[in-house]
Amino acid sequence: MAKKLREKMFRDMEHKDIFKQAQSYAFDYADNALERIVFPTGEAIKNLVEFIEDMPDVTGDSADILAQLNKYGSLAAVSQIGGRYFVLLLPQEIKPVKIKKTH
Repeated sequence: MAKKLREKMFRDMEHKDIFKQAQSYAFDYADNALERIVFPTGEAIKNLVEFIEDMPDVTGDSADILAQLNKYGSLAAVSQIGGRYFVLLLPQEIKPVKIKKTH
């Protein structure tokens, strides 16, 4: 199985289709970043259940895996580009951490 997987990965690298697919998803994400809401919707977060599965016995199709990541993962991502995402940390929220020496 390892040999077949390696051969498939080399074919993917040679043909570049998987990289073109990833590039398409990345450009779509970037092109729509300013229209996206900053934080994912409740539905998008609920749809992350699509990623809960047993470890597969066989190798998956890389194009299908990218499509699943794009369909469910990108909608649940926090959009930090576009200058609309800010985090405010108040001093009382920052708690010192005591580190124990191990030597």
